[in-house]
Amino acid sequence: MQSFALICNSSPITGFLRRDWRRAGWTRVRGFSLVEVAIALGVVAFSLTTVLALLPSVLKSMRESIDQTLESQIGQQIASDVLQTPFRDVGAMTKYYDSEGFAVAAESDAVFTAKITPSTVSYPGSDFLTGLATPLSSSLKALNVTITTRSNQRLAARYHHSFTLYLARREKL
Repeated sequence: MQSFALICNSSPITGFLRRDWRRAGWTRVRGFSLVEVAIALGVVAFSLTTVLALLPSVLKSMRESIDQTLESQIGQQIASDVLQTPFRDVGAMTKYYDSEGFAVAAESDAVFTAKITPSTVSYPGSDFLTGLATPLSSSLKALNVTITTRSNQRLAARYHHSFTLYLARREKL
């Protein structure tokens, strides 16, 4: 009767009892049932599927973030170079940069391309100033800088960074 009581008191949570041939009597065997293993595998599979589904969007977001950071650094380099260049020598140019934001000479080695196009600047009231030795518009320049990524050529309209640098020549009037 004692063995019947031990079998009835076992549950799936506490384990089950079985007869062990090496020992006399009943012993408690710990482990998972097939149903528990199937449920655990289902939960793990669902979790992994969710994580793997999010992975491409996370990688794309990370790459765009890195590109934006490099484009900002390239823009700062261009602004620094332009400020060190004499005003009369500032003109249209194209510069190439590698994947780490360093300037390279050849277009084939470039990942980023920076196109710099100058334009004249006019501001309200400049037409009414007379008697100056040189017109104010010749002392002002706007440089439109567009940085694009070679890896995104087909989406270049979407993946580019543009900004404008304004330069003024310092002269004594």
